[in-house]
Amino acid sequence: MNNKEEQRLKEVTLCILVGMALFYFIALVSFQLTDDAWRHQGESRVILNACGVVGAWLADISLTFLGIITFSFPFLFFRHALLCIFTEDIKDSFTGFCLRFLGFMCLLLSLSIFCYLYILEFIIELPYSTGGILGASLGDFLVRSFGNSGATLSVLLTFFIGITLYERISWKNVVDFLGKSLLNGLEALMVKINTGRKSRGRAEAPSQKIFDEPRLGKDDWKDD
Repeated sequence: MNNKEEQRLKEVTLCILVGMALFYFIALVSFQLTDDAWRHQGESRVILNACGVVGAWLADISLTFLGIITFSFPFLFFRHALLCIFTEDIKDSFTGFCLRFLGFMCLLLSLSIFCYLYILEFIIELPYSTGGILGASLGDFLVRSFGNSGATLSVLLTFFIGITLYERISWKNVVDFLGKSLLNGLEALMVKINTGRKSRGRAEAPSQKIFDEPRLGKDDWKDD
């Protein structure tokens, strides 16, 4: 496959992912409990979801199982669409793909549990809790097993493991960057403080006269 064919394939992938992201986002935003969908029997046959029957079912299943974390999926699709265009090599090894998938699952679980434990309400009426069935079941299990503090610590640990594997973040490089930034900031602050002190010292110093005024003695008042 030559470069032009690869570029066309990337552009087609971009169009597909952007279309999926927009459709998914509109379906989630226009979700209505009264629609006939997977978990709820609507009061009327009229589908109020802007994406029709497919959108109503898709939004109902997603929000029921995963909760409000589902709203991040359209942005995730859009991000991958941009990566298809601006990344030269989109190929990955099987091990790298497995690690990224494991990281994605860790992020999904941790964020669902976090939403269930700490976000009680949302701007739209949900078919289940804010963390969905997944977050509610795992969240209750963690709270019963480890208590509130242990559950929170487990969620944070899972989140950082997930974001490390999925985004391939090197925390060593992050710490090095933060340390260098802190040292550069402190150095710039000290230079500014020293410059201010020198300027203040010059302003407070007495001005020197270029020519000395003549002094008159007691005999200088007399005429010769």
